[in-house]
Amino acid sequence: NSIEELEGVELIHIPNVDTSPQLSNSTTVFTLTFVLMNLQPDVLHLVPPLVQFCAYNPVVKPHHLESLEFVFIGAAPVGEVLASKFKEKAPNCQFREGK
Repeated sequence: NSIEELEGVELIHIPNVDTSPQLSNSTTVFTLTFVLMNLQPDVLHLVPPLVQFCAYNPVVKPHHLESLEFVFIGAAPVGEVLASKFKEKAPNCQFREGK
């Protein structure tokens, strides 16, 4: 039964994420960092712009990503350079990309 398989799983959805560089103090940044710091997810499902945002935005610090074990990427592939940059902040995280 799929309900039993999902017991204990908490899903957080952040709608309308805007990762524009000029929004480093925006509600989006606050919400994302709040989720990362306070809920400490071990799995994230991200699109490449959010991977880039986490990797390059100075507001997102390594301690925000320390609980991550997996990042699942959808919509488009993440290049090796971007994945390496993200892993500088989250060295224990594994990337899994959809095909």
